[in-house]
Amino acid sequence: MVSLRSRVVRVRRFAVSGLVIVVALGLLLASCMVNQTALDPADRLDPGYTFDPEPSIGRVRYGPDPQHHLDVFAPAGDALGIVMWFHSGGWGSGDQTNVDALVGSLHDRGWMIVTVDYRFVPDVRAPEIAADADRAIRFVRAHRDEWNAPTGPVIVAGGSAGGHIALLAAAAPGVFAGANLPDELRSQDPHVDGVISLVGPSDLPWYLTGNVFGDEMIENFLGCSGAVTPRLPLPTCTPGQAEAFSPLSWAYFAGYVHATLPPVFLAYGETDALVPPASQGTPIALVWQRSAGPEWTWYAIVQGEGHNLTYGVNSTAFYEWVHRVTER
Repeated sequence: MVSLRSRVVRVRRFAVSGLVIVVALGLLLASCMVNQTALDPADRLDPGYTFDPEPSIGRVRYGPDPQHHLDVFAPAGDALGIVMWFHSGGWGSGDQTNVDALVGSLHDRGWMIVTVDYRFVPDVRAPEIAADADRAIRFVRAHRDEWNAPTGPVIVAGGSAGGHIALLAAAAPGVFAGANLPDELRSQDPHVDGVISLVGPSDLPWYLTGNVFGDEMIENFLGCSGAVTPRLPLPTCTPGQAEAFSPLSWAYFAGYVHATLPPVFLAYGETDALVPPASQGTPIALVWQRSAGPEWTWYAIVQGEGHNLTYGVNSTAFYEWVHRVTER
């Protein structure tokens, strides 16, 4: 049996080669790239728009921890589907009220928005946070009928750390389910119908290669440090520990076993130093399209934008991707 680690090594050797990336982008990702040049004002979200309605149902508990709660924002009419939002904050701060405006604007277009809080580092680490996402997805599926959203896709979305959480949940459905799940949740399907990741880290081992901006944040999430620049009192990461929580690893694994990944919309800022598109966006787009297909892998590099790119994303393309997922 070929180990997950050996598969990851193969994709890492493939993805880090500049020549291979250029060729792959030209041959495989050309149809996936979202147009981000010469956009009309109508192709961008109104910079004055914010998402700030009152929840239809607030502070719903989806688990036993005080952080296990979510808010439900029902649209005016029948819901086209559900978008679950996982907030940013480096896995250690923030809350569910911090909703990206572009994702939140789907509420005005008939989507139910569910904003999710989860546990933070250092109280918990990567396994528990991944389990929280899994539990929240199952909980939403279990309760969607009573929220009057019985049909339509379930899409997970997130920004930065939340984008990572969404990607991991979509790429490895059910893998990180908690051992204490009640039967009524364990019986629910953890798969999702689409994923939106705005500047979400996808390749965690890259941050542990030494003197990389953002490495401390990744180490706190994993609960271990890189061998190149160990950070006491954290233990050194074992081989495969960072890969296990990298969406890139699981996306490659899906291709290896011929599994089908859900549609994805990826957006990364051209000048983002914390989550660079070259290491965190392009490789995951390249690998994801092998399992989802290029027609369901949409990748935007937002020119001139860094880590906060909401109002620079081609919103026309974003809404078209959402529409296609709805009609799928």
